[in-house]
Amino acid sequence: MFAFDGVKAPAQILPLKPNEGELLNGAAVFPNGFSVFSVLAASKIRHSVRYMQYAVTAAGCTPGARGALPSLADTDDATVPAITR
Repeated sequence: MFAFDGVKAPAQILPLKPNEGELLNGAAVFPNGFSVFSVLAASKIRHSVRYMQYAVTAAGCTPGARGALPSLADTDDATVPAITR
């Protein structure tokens, strides 16, 4: 993450690194922070599989919760049982 004021060159304020064997593939900004998402580097799957949350205050960025995202391998038979009949 970089600080940029439009006058000076951007300065790195927080290195964002995924877990070993993963690549960053997305981010979401919220009023008090942001989340970054990652995908497995050696996989054909291209949707995010993990998340990392950060809180942003005047003092800087603080790492928060991180973990696995639920699988997208849903066939609707669990949510709509009648569909398989």
